[in-house]
Amino acid sequence: MEHLTTAFDEKYISEITLNILDEKFEIVIKLINGYINYLDKSKATKK
Repeated sequence: MEHLTTAFDEKYISEITLNILDEKFEIVIKLINGYINYLDKSKATKK
């Protein structure tokens, strides 16, 4: 997210683009964390 904020500050992207990408960033983080939790649970049940 820091890169997006910097791009906005330097006027490479608009505020609208920043907001859209921030929403997508949050979705991706949730998906990755969910996958990591799935892998952790899967690993724990195989022991």
